[in-house]
Amino acid sequence: MLSRVASKFTLLKTSTRNFAAIWPTIKGSKVINSLDEAVKGIKSGSMVMVGGYGKLGAPLSLISALARTPAKDLTIVCGIASCPERGSAIQELVEARKVARLITSSVGENQVIIDQFKKGELAIELLPMGTLAEKVRSGGFGIPGFYSSVGIGSFHEEGGLPMKYSKEGVITDVNLPLEKRDFRGREFLFERTLLGDYALVKTWKADSKGNCLLKMAARNFNPDMATAGKVCIAEAEEIVEPGQVGGDDIHISGIFIHKVV
Repeated sequence: MLSRVASKFTLLKTSTRNFAAIWPTIKGSKVINSLDEAVKGIKSGSMVMVGGYGKLGAPLSLISALARTPAKDLTIVCGIASCPERGSAIQELVEARKVARLITSSVGENQVIIDQFKKGELAIELLPMGTLAEKVRSGGFGIPGFYSSVGIGSFHEEGGLPMKYSKEGVITDVNLPLEKRDFRGREFLFERTLLGDYALVKTWKADSKGNCLLKMAARNFNPDMATAGKVCIAEAEEIVEPGQVGGDDIHISGIFIHKVV
């Protein structure tokens, strides 16, 4: 029986998880007693996928806990990182100088991010929002790349857009040109997908096995970010016993969740 379960699981997530390594958390409760305990394993240099659209549906408490850890030089992937008053869930990480690279669709009027970018303290990779969402979703399901028509004829296709400056104001990193192919008379660009070391997501209700029920607009980037993190930590407003989240109500399966707090 166990061999059949392992086989099915491996087929589902071969590219992102090791079945033997996470089998103990599948068998037992995934509930962690504190936020600090939940994030303490995140190491410097990690890529962290952050759910939510700005602050909407974002794991704000987990982000605050991560900002208190020694981890630094992080690559953060998030939907948007615009005005800190209204839309930047990752502001604490940025202000604590924890972020070395930011992959997002917008920084808007976030002056802290803009200043760090100009001073050479932060690299920024801006992507069309739909492309970003698909890079995350595809990465989480083991797809190495896909073709999209978004960005044809722009810096996104041609490359050369500054992503990092030195402290002296010299461009040190730019986006690279993308491969272009013709399909049925239309041009498409090849996009490589994203797969992070960790994912932080927010859920309204989760059971102790990690099955998550999201509320309303929180069903934005959270499900995709959850699948695209090798280790996913869910911040839940309410934790219940197994079976108290109905099968038809599960938006993120517990198979993708490693810790619930």
